Amino acid sequence: MAKTMAQLPYHYGVKVRAFPSTEQKRLIKRNSDASRFIYNQMNGMNNDLFWLKQV
Repeated sequence: MAKTMAQLPYHYGVKVRAFPSTEQKRLIKRNSDASRFIYNQMNGMNNDLFWLKQV
């Protein structure tokens, strides 16, 4: 059985600050928008399948 992070005797975290250029900001935004679009499409398909099974 897998343990959660809270159950482990120790765990580390790293904080990093990034200062992206204008071009990098544009690419980050494009990727996050694409990711959100795909998530919403898949969520919509799952919702449609749920309601089709109810009939």
